[in-house]
Amino acid sequence: MSILLKYDFVTHSFLTGMGSVLNISGNYYQNDFSNPEDSGQRDTESIFRDWMIISNDLKQEINVVDSGYKKLIGALLR
Repeated sequence: MSILLKYDFVTHSFLTGMGSVLNISGNYYQNDFSNPEDSGQRDTESIFRDWMIISNDLKQEINVVDSGYKKLIGALLR
């Protein structure tokens, strides 16, 4: 979990995000493509962090659904 906390994902506004998706008025982010090996490593780390966040979200939702089913079964068995 500490790997997720060392990065700040919310640094730009919604409009900046939409502008970058639509590529309105050029590039919003500066990327250093001079070292392709380093950028590949950063891509790998970013994808790993994305999947860690997704897996944490799924675990939380599974726990919510599981506790709901336990309450439902407990109510039916009474």
